[in-house]
Amino acid sequence: QISLTSKPSGMTLGSIWALDARNLVFAKMLGGLNGLETLWAPGGNSFIYSYTDQNGQNPKLAIYNKKGEKKDLSGISTLIDKCVWAKDSISVFCAVPKNWPEGMVLPDDYYKRVNLTVDDVWKINTETEEKNLLASDLGDIKNLIIDDVENNIFFILRSDQILYKLNLR
Repeated sequence: QISLTSKPSGMTLGSIWALDARNLVFAKMLGGLNGLETLWAPGGNSFIYSYTDQNGQNPKLAIYNKKGEKKDLSGISTLIDKCVWAKDSISVFCAVPKNWPEGMVLPDDYYKRVNLTVDDVWKINTETEEKNLLASDLGDIKNLIIDDVENNIFFILRSDQILYKLNLR
């Protein structure tokens, strides 16, 4: 299986397609969402995705599971660039801005570095939607990486482009 996601923009509708390379079957998995971005779980059976409203604002995080079910992860307003899957393909770790600067078109203005945010880091169980706050007020972070035993999160702070380590123990 090969997945293809359209280039994200808060001002255009995006889609994700699956190509079965063996049978050459091309099928739309999800579509009609502004600002759509996806991140597959390590096991390849599900993915999280972020999308916005028709004005490119109010980003939401959701999951598409192996059964083809879609559900919003309530109360999480972030972009895929601020998330990483745990090794178990159940939990995700996300930097969630305390608030998005007014008037930003997401994810467009985020990638243009128009404004910076102040983020909290959360661990989210995608099956139960249980959320645990791990750290607060870290600045605008991206490119999260979690170690296999979930002791450390590595990330880049967007303001200085330096790699940081957050010890979770």
